[in-house]
Amino acid sequence: MTVVEHVSRFAEDLNTTVLVTDTDFSAAGPKILYANPAVEALTGHPRESVIGRSPKILQGKATSPFTRKAMSAALRAGRPFHTCVTNYRADGSPYLCELDIRPLRNADGEIEAYISFEREVERRRVRARPGENARYRPVDPGLEDEGRNQLAGLEVFSTPLD
Repeated sequence: MTVVEHVSRFAEDLNTTVLVTDTDFSAAGPKILYANPAVEALTGHPRESVIGRSPKILQGKATSPFTRKAMSAALRAGRPFHTCVTNYRADGSPYLCELDIRPLRNADGEIEAYISFEREVERRRVRARPGENARYRPVDPGLEDEGRNQLAGLEVFSTPLD
């Protein structure tokens, strides 16, 4: 069974967007190998249209170059990366996206692919409290419940973004 087949078994019914990419960090960027159906609700792109393309299609002028460089460096080093970025929907409208990206390793410990969990968040207008994810919250409260329930064993979105 391939990585994509394994991921699709648990991700098809999630409301959290799940993408799997290859490991090619050429100028064009990695290619999306799998997208669950939730990608269309988040981005406006039909899932079939993102397969084979780079996640860079979701980036735009307000996507932080610093964050893009930090993400690339972490992933190239085989480390997970958790952040918020401004992405863009198919219609060009921006949204704040929380990303939790992790390397998927084979039995030999080599990185075979990357998995990204994504959800739209909004910035709270309160002072962040250390140790709590107080600065951002999901736009859809159901995604917060999904993170605590179905994705809890994977510890997705568990690192506070203070």
